[in-house]
Amino acid sequence: MSITLRVVNFIDRLHLQNYFMEKEDTLMFAPIRISLNEKFLERKIDQLFKLKGKPYAINEFEKNCLKELDF
Repeated sequence: MSITLRVVNFIDRLHLQNYFMEKEDTLMFAPIRISLNEKFLERKIDQLFKLKGKPYAINEFEKNCLKELDF
């Protein structure tokens, strides 16, 4: 077995490819990947602050801004 194949096998065993990500034809080092469960996080924050949830209501200023921006 050639030295190249030995190095490739060694890298595969270490799972080093998990620390890199490819984006727009560039390779970036990304040792920490954080994934959040948004619903779980939102429930915990609501429990912590004991918020009484009210639905979002747009105000007149926002309506006027959106109208000017043609939304």
